[in-house]
Amino acid sequence: MTASFNQKIIDIMKDILSDISIHLIRENTNIIVLDEYRWLPETLSLMAKQVNLCDSCMLLLENGMEHEAYILARSQFNNMLWIRYLISDTDGSRLKEFINQPYINQWSLDKKLLKMMESYPNEVDEKLNVENLREHLRNRINQYSQYLDNEGVNKQLKRISDLANQDSNTLSIYLTFYNKGSKIEHSDISSTREYRKGILDDYSIDEIFTIDMGKSNKDRWYEVFEFSMMSIFYSYEAIVNRLITKEQHLFEDTPVSKAAYNEEDLQAIMVKIAFLQEECK
Repeated sequence: MTASFNQKIIDIMKDILSDISIHLIRENTNIIVLDEYRWLPETLSLMAKQVNLCDSCMLLLENGMEHEAYILARSQFNNMLWIRYLISDTDGSRLKEFINQPYINQWSLDKKLLKMMESYPNEVDEKLNVENLREHLRNRINQYSQYLDNEGVNKQLKRISDLANQDSNTLSIYLTFYNKGSKIEHSDISSTREYRKGILDDYSIDEIFTIDMGKSNKDRWYEVFEFSMMSIFYSYEAIVNRLITKEQHLFEDTPVSKAAYNEEDLQAIMVKIAFLQEECK
């Protein structure tokens, strides 16, 4: 039994996700990439995560759990921003920045941990407060710092707000849907109150109430679906436009191999997405 407000659009979305997995991501197909196409495995991997996140989001929406689905839609938005950021890379600097995010993150965490241990030597756990660990952190911080300097990478982690500022569309989504999702993810009181249902008209839900974990809101449900759909659309559109405008040879057979992509299949998915958008109006 589902609690979906519109099962039809969920079914259409699932069909689109299946097509993306088959025709764009090429799931379970061997892929060989030359150095100049290093952007492709990174964006396809992000797109694979995008599809799984969206599929999970649809499952939650089918069960009327739009609050929890909003968190997954928010993650989709993060993924979409990185995809569009990498697709627009002209000199390899953005790809290098993306690849080195884990090192920047570890370098930053190590610095914070070392500072905590040195600032509060009596408060930290005995397992942490040992000289050889501090020395290990100092060495690793220096190693990462030298590596990142040699790579010519800014040591500042990329913020979502910076990625969102790529164009007016992504910035608009960030200022509306994303920030609403942040309230839910961080348990803002305005979102947690929605789990309470009033019992008596003369008393507020802060005084007399019952917890309703199955409570679902139709407007919020459609809002989450639209957020998820837009993230899929902008991700897919960015990759396909790059392939069609700059990588036309990937659609051509060679004497030794078949074309990597079929343009008609990819355009057919775009038509389905357009149809889904019309269904949501």
